[in-house]
Amino acid sequence: MGKKDPNKPKGAKSAYTYFTETIREERKANGEPYDIATVSKEASEQWKTMDEDDREPYVKQAEKDKKRYQKEMESYIPPSDSDSDSDAPKKKKKKKDPNAPKRNQSAYFLFSNKNREKIKGELGEGCKITEIASALGAKWRGMNDKDKAPYAELAVKDKERYQKEMAEYNGR
Repeated sequence: MGKKDPNKPKGAKSAYTYFTETIREERKANGEPYDIATVSKEASEQWKTMDEDDREPYVKQAEKDKKRYQKEMESYIPPSDSDSDSDAPKKKKKKKDPNAPKRNQSAYFLFSNKNREKIKGELGEGCKITEIASALGAKWRGMNDKDKAPYAELAVKDKERYQKEMAEYNGR
């Protein structure tokens, strides 16, 4: 999807939007706190209980804004595709050499690979990949440095392997 056109007219606001803006402005003028969540909840409750007469000023504002939007859209001409940045050359992803050495793994990945099946068994049949990953992450965070040390040593050895293989690969 392309970039949003900054010249495109702003969309029309709803009656409810005008209502919530009014509440926020009133709270601001009175020096009351007006965090979005609280105001939204209160506004929603008030809006549900309002009758047609109470809503009418906001409905009129919304209708007026809708007409403004429609009028502006009549004269709006969207940019053609040739004017957009879509013609800019896209960076091509560098193709990976299949002969290049496999990257080294972190201590966490080594831990995950060793414990994935165990966690999968503990979670039971039909568990999702995200659940397994969350359980592995929680277990890793719960480990102390002493328990993580064997994986850290393996990671250092794997990094040395990778650097050695890369030196050979680049030197050929």
